[in-house]
Amino acid sequence: MTPRFPSRSSAWPVALGLLLTMALLAGCGKKDEAAGGKRDGRGDAGADTAARNNNLMDLNTPSTKPHPEGEFVATWPSGCARIRTRTVPSSAGDGRDAVVRAECYRDGDASHGCSVSVWFERPDGGPLSVEDVTAAVARGIGDRRLQIVRQTPVRRDGMEGVLALCREEGGTRCAWYEGYLHRGRMLVVTAWSAQDDLFEDPETRDFFRSVTLTY
Repeated sequence: MTPRFPSRSSAWPVALGLLLTMALLAGCGKKDEAAGGKRDGRGDAGADTAARNNNLMDLNTPSTKPHPEGEFVATWPSGCARIRTRTVPSSAGDGRDAVVRAECYRDGDASHGCSVSVWFERPDGGPLSVEDVTAAVARGIGDRRLQIVRQTPVRRDGMEGVLALCREEGGTRCAWYEGYLHRGRMLVVTAWSAQDDLFEDPETRDFFRSVTLTY
């Protein structure tokens, strides 16, 4: 009997079970070195020793800004006075970036912000996969010690991926994750808040809808 493997279109529903399992393991302190570099306490690209940081323009109102390093465009919410960009060089040493992460804190409060992370390659140079996307999202959920309250496949602008809405058990912290694999690159869009108001915030919804890859 010849085994049948899931088609590409069915890969994301299959990945949802993997996402939940990995998030539970990450929350229990399981070490995960999936695509994206070292852990930095927030589940996003680390490797600060090899990264560079930039402060970009002030954004006092919702503003659409192209991001040349990450090759995306996003409309950042109001209160994002500065966008910090962190890049991780490619292991090939050819001047390319392996990971680009743009992040803002709303009204300067680190407990309320959003970010866009783009992976161009795996640390070992291999191709990125659906499993890398679920691992990156699960790592963020686990590092924040949150529980998934909703997860579903998501598709928009020609991209396919997963969505996870998460809350703190017995608390008010929450986070929204969307992860995509598109044309060989991995995109993870995140928003978080210490208050239980994130999922109803129209600017947060507009932020997620606005993120568009430009390559």
